[in-house]
Amino acid sequence: MLSFINRFLLFLFSPLRLLEPFKVLSILKVINRLEKDNNYSEAKTLRKSWLSRIKSKNCAPLWLSEGKYELNIQKDYKRALIAFEDAIEAHQKQPLYYGSVNPLDMLYGAAVCAFMLGKTEKGKEYYKEFEDYYDRFLKNKTLKHFALRHSEGKKWLQHKLDEETKQPPT
Repeated sequence: MLSFINRFLLFLFSPLRLLEPFKVLSILKVINRLEKDNNYSEAKTLRKSWLSRIKSKNCAPLWLSEGKYELNIQKDYKRALIAFEDAIEAHQKQPLYYGSVNPLDMLYGAAVCAFMLGKTEKGKEYYKEFEDYYDRFLKNKTLKHFALRHSEGKKWLQHKLDEETKQPPT
């Protein structure tokens, strides 16, 4: 049986402890579990705490989680858009998270928020990027299921885009 000191040293120097991306993914699991149990307040507190502690390049999963919370639970499109944009920026700095951060989720969320806030040009930009990824994912046998999850959302975005382009400028 390991002594307390040996267990502490193993914990302190384990590779997962030293690699920030793994810490982020572990925290994200806890946040997801809290949200699944409808404990959004504690999940938000934990997410904010970790966002202030880690390097910005490692924050994409946490910013995506924040964006989804603000969009789907709070219906705060402004805060959600900021979070999605931060997720996109962090993801560009650290593409290591490709397995845990789907670019379609970030771009879809950003496009929805932009359209809901009346920021049509920004919404179009995010939709175009979203559509590019969507089409590439559909062509890839391994990634196709990630795109198919967004098929209804893509239709909604396309409808929103069509609506916006048909309206005469004010």
